[in-house]
Amino acid sequence: MTRILMITDGRFSDRIRVSNEARALVEAGHEVHVHALDSWCEGGSFEVDSVSVTEHRLPKWCHWARVMSAEWPFYAWAVSRVLRPVLASEQADVIHVHNLFVWAGARRARAGAPSATWVLDIAENLPEIMQEYDHVKRGLGRLLIRPSAWAALQKRALQDADHVVLVTQVAVQDYVARLGLQPSKALSCDNVPWDDHIGVDGLDELRARFEGAFVLFYFGDTSRRRGTDLAMAAMPELLQHVPNAHLVIVGKNNREDVFLAALRDQSPAKDRIHLEGFQPMSKLGSYLAVASVGLSPLVRNVHHDTTHANKLFQFMHGGLPLIVSDCTAQASLVTSTSTGLVHPAGDAHALAQAAIHIATHPENAQEMGQNGMAAVANRFNWAVEIQGYVNSVCA
Repeated sequence: MTRILMITDGRFSDRIRVSNEARALVEAGHEVHVHALDSWCEGGSFEVDSVSVTEHRLPKWCHWARVMSAEWPFYAWAVSRVLRPVLASEQADVIHVHNLFVWAGARRARAGAPSATWVLDIAENLPEIMQEYDHVKRGLGRLLIRPSAWAALQKRALQDADHVVLVTQVAVQDYVARLGLQPSKALSCDNVPWDDHIGVDGLDELRARFEGAFVLFYFGDTSRRRGTDLAMAAMPELLQHVPNAHLVIVGKNNREDVFLAALRDQSPAKDRIHLEGFQPMSKLGSYLAVASVGLSPLVRNVHHDTTHANKLFQFMHGGLPLIVSDCTAQASLVTSTSTGLVHPAGDAHALAQAAIHIATHPENAQEMGQNGMAAVANRFNWAVEIQGYVNSVCA
């Protein structure tokens, strides 16, 4: 049995990939202790799914300093101060750090665990995707936050880590070819869900609202880089051919939801566009049950081209056919599993045509949905996905 210490920024309940991986490793027979650092948590220790969790409350200034921690050392100092006694007392075999924000601070505390194996888990290509963040493109963020500094930090981290966990094999290939990651360090661990986290609260109400409707369903971050505005733009054309079509968007983005609401109000299809806001995971299964198709119309960039969003596998779990943009990794997933249709990113007409095809070919849509359910049952689940980690890191 391997003793694994996971470190992440943010509250444990907000870090789905962290909790999913930790649970998978426990079920594979290993001991996992998660230490989460956040400025807004209450602090304290608890247990979830046999995973031991400790949340450390940082000073409020750390919440803002973390986004500049590639340029300035203050956040790393605060993190290392918390982690030094933790690393010394935990006596972990493996120290598993999620993403770049806490990497520098954790490494400052490495004297407390001189013989541990270090794992860097990169759920998103931060130097690339942060260029799309509103707070990086505007105001003081444009002056203070430099993606180039984050790229340099990432390069150092790739060199320092003993193992690097990425979301997909496409990401592994990209990091090896473009960023010089040593192939022997790299392994992939996909963003697959746990089925028992998908609840069905509020099912009767949703069935009553959308009885007889052809529902296009999106959930997650609602920013425009996720293609939510494209889905709205496709609705008028879709309604000409599928009069009972509805678009349901679940999720939030504090900076862009006002824009989406205005866009909906200006649309001739506004009565068929439903912005549901944030909804708990306990209701996800209910939305899947009333949906007809799952959407992932991502804008293309390096990050989106190399990762899989959780929603892809949750759509499959719900038996939905998928419509996705041609971002490399998700397009390859959908094509190889015959679970949906692919449209060029940014093309509202192509998205509408894909939805029309699924609405007018119910047998094909049912087959796609069944293929998805088989894919998550047999391949894209944690029992399979965690084995590469166990064989490489815990051996």
